[in-house]
Amino acid sequence: MPLISVIVPIYNAEKTLRNCLDHLLAQSFQDFEVLLVNDGSRDASAEICNEYCRKDPRFKYIEKENGGVSSARNAGIPHARGSYMTFADADDYALENWLSDCTPFMDGVGLVVTGAKPTGFNTFHPDYLPESRRLQTPEGLAELVRVDMLGYTWHKF
Repeated sequence: MPLISVIVPIYNAEKTLRNCLDHLLAQSFQDFEVLLVNDGSRDASAEICNEYCRKDPRFKYIEKENGGVSSARNAGIPHARGSYMTFADADDYALENWLSDCTPFMDGVGLVVTGAKPTGFNTFHPDYLPESRRLQTPEGLAELVRVDMLGYTWHKF
């Protein structure tokens, strides 16, 4: 059983998907699985997913009818075998230490939040949590609300 399951919802993402998956392959931490949830793509996304599944047994492919990004994320959850779960979008890229920076905090705690730094189009948020850490509830959730980061899925485990 892997420590971490990464769920990637995919819809017509052929232009960005390889970059996302290459960055997941390059993680320095190796005890993880990637669940690729194809949400009814009409482009080459399915072929790209299957290519990566053949390349690395940690990658698993799930196909469903189009239902939106939340539906795709939810479809991946029952397949997740990891003790911790997180999400990456098909246009995201993770630095090679994304997972390894979080694992020291994964000792049974319910929520680990990674450091986040906006790039490109999403520059309205300041750097948030430059280091990964555990958050205690309800104070941790209140902090996420205060800095307008509660709704994002890609930086929580």
